[in-house]
Amino acid sequence: MPSTISLDALLVMNHPATRIAGVPGGGGFARAGEIALVYQRLLALPAVAFEIRNRMVSDTDNVVANRSLAFVIAGDDGFAAHRWMAGPSPRAFGHMGAGGQIAWADPDTGLSFAFVHDTLDQDPRTDFLRSRDLSTLASACV
Repeated sequence: MPSTISLDALLVMNHPATRIAGVPGGGGFARAGEIALVYQRLLALPAVAFEIRNRMVSDTDNVVANRSLAFVIAGDDGFAAHRWMAGPSPRAFGHMGAGGQIAWADPDTGLSFAFVHDTLDQDPRTDFLRSRDLSTLASACV
């Protein structure tokens, strides 16, 4: 298996042996609706809500890193769009996946959102613009 995150490394994730084995931290397979339901559940579980939404602080400079244990936090520093979460509130949390997949949940509105597709786009600008636009449209629905 390739050791870097290249196109070859991403394509290996779709190999039958890799799919059967499962890879923690990557290579998950689900539909957008299923992913959105997972995020809904995370919004509803008080026992994990604080841990998921808690902002991590950098050890080196004691600055809020807009990260939680497993997610990116949209944040209120004006750079939420750079974290692929333009649109939801600053407390929204989520994750960008390989090739332009995105999922997030917004505790202020109760909205969870997921977008997946069947391509591996290699243009980060395309990923960024699509994620920004879709997140903005989804947020406007509530």
